[in-house]
Amino acid sequence: MKLKPLLIAVTLLAAGAGLAYWLSPYTNQTAERDPLAGTSLLDAETLNNTHRIELSGGNNGSRVALEINAEGEWHLPDHYGIPADMDKLSRFTRSLLETKRQRRVTANPERLERLGLDQGRIVLRDPDGTEIWNLQVGGRGETGGSFVRPAGEDAAYLTDTAIRIDSRLENWPVKRPLNFDASEVAALTLEFPGESAALSLGRNDPGETFSAGGGGALGSIRQDEVDRLLRRLLNARFNEVRDHADAEAVAARENAREITLRRFDDTEYTLLIGRKPAAATGESATETDAEPDRRRTEASIIFDHEGNIVTPPEPEKIEEETAISEPGPVFIVYRSDADSFPWRRITDEAALTFPDSVYNALPESMASLFEEAEAADDNRP
Repeated sequence: MKLKPLLIAVTLLAAGAGLAYWLSPYTNQTAERDPLAGTSLLDAETLNNTHRIELSGGNNGSRVALEINAEGEWHLPDHYGIPADMDKLSRFTRSLLETKRQRRVTANPERLERLGLDQGRIVLRDPDGTEIWNLQVGGRGETGGSFVRPAGEDAAYLTDTAIRIDSRLENWPVKRPLNFDASEVAALTLEFPGESAALSLGRNDPGETFSAGGGGALGSIRQDEVDRLLRRLLNARFNEVRDHADAEAVAARENAREITLRRFDDTEYTLLIGRKPAAATGESATETDAEPDRRRTEASIIFDHEGNIVTPPEPEKIEEETAISEPGPVFIVYRSDADSFPWRRITDEAALTFPDSVYNALPESMASLFEEAEAADDNRP
């Protein structure tokens, strides 16, 4: 191979690459000399002093705020004070601490507009509500990072990893109100529709099975049904938050069933689980409905071609089919004697909907939780 042509080709390729780099609107020729390149966007001290985080989604208009309440817990102040998902929040703040400026991009106003820096914003505030950190987040770079511009800085940077802002309010709440396991339940009391007596089940140790107080005559407890019910109740996650005065929520509270759980530490939680019942939406036509038509017919005398009076036929009575509406969504109201349980206040101010499977797991009757007692064999010697 001739060396001279190879050297010429390499030289031309290098020159072309340098020209492309110089022409790139997202590149600054002094990136290597920028002292901020390689530094973190957010420091731990600033994050530790943060008591409120505001996230906005730019063009879609979505916004969410997370704040530390008087009890020192992160919650959603604009969403009935529902607790925030701490796992999600921890992942997000950790990613901010670990993200670094890869290189300076540009401070040219025309080029800044091409970076899409209005796509998202993150604002941190201290306990007094003063802004202590503000970051504009734009589009993605070719290397996978995000274009960002911290408040107070003229230039935009490309980060080493992408920054993802979830500003949808419905994605931040804790969805599971009861955060303990079935092994912690010492007793439960259930009420049944149409039955005056409630059923109480209890045990003295987490490893024991439940027994019924005064229910022995019905047979032995179906432990699998009790376990299934507890799993449904304890793992229930709400779907939607509605106003407390929502018509379907009011109807659900009027038709609620009550279940009380007691933990081994004697803390009690009462659940009011209900839904608007299915109902008939159509009614059959009555004789009164047909009377106006009959009177009009009688007042109109009809003759045949020979001059005889023709008796008109009776008006046809039309009956509507009775339609049955679907039952409403499932709602749960929570009560507890634990001061640290926020959901008793939340469900006094808001209405939470849950999957149908939670309601369907409720036993229809007291007898359904017992094994059928074996009938005595009269022919047995």
